[in-house]
Amino acid sequence: MTRNALATTIAALATVSAAFECDGRALPGAYLNDDYCDCADGSDEAATGACADTIYVCRNLPHKPKQIFSSRVNDGVCDCCDGSDEANSTDCPNGCIALATEAFGALSRGCLRRAELAIAAAKAASSDAERLSAARAQLATATPTIDALHDAKAAAEADEASKRDGRAARLAAGEVETSLGVERLDAG
Repeated sequence: MTRNALATTIAALATVSAAFECDGRALPGAYLNDDYCDCADGSDEAATGACADTIYVCRNLPHKPKQIFSSRVNDGVCDCCDGSDEANSTDCPNGCIALATEAFGALSRGCLRRAELAIAAAKAASSDAERLSAARAQLATATPTIDALHDAKAAAEADEASKRDGRAARLAAGEVETSLGVERLDAG
């Protein structure tokens, strides 16, 4: 259980029940958050930070809660934006509204940027779909030409192979040497 949930539970128990149980004993509701550590684990003082080595929870409304060590409570330094950690001091003004406004502004800017990116992504997807469709149409019209070129290439390669085979056969038969008169040159 987190300290914030614990503090909420303790506050609820104090209003609903007259007793709070810790260390195997029941404490009256008046002992909760009374700035005196009655329980060894400090669970009775979750909202005050009165117990050493425990966590004090700053509510910081309307901003977000913050946890600080109880040793920082009433130490003269404003750790909580609502000033609740320095209850005896008037030098801690409540700055939680300004922080909450700033956080809300950052969140709003983030949401707007996300919406802008979503719109840009939708436009890019639409553009990509159009380009893909155009490329597929171009491929469909080019396919017969490509097939005809493949057939022409295969025919040219077959013709070239036939001529090469014919030339090899003539060379093997000695037809070329006879027509060139190579025999006469060797004899003479």
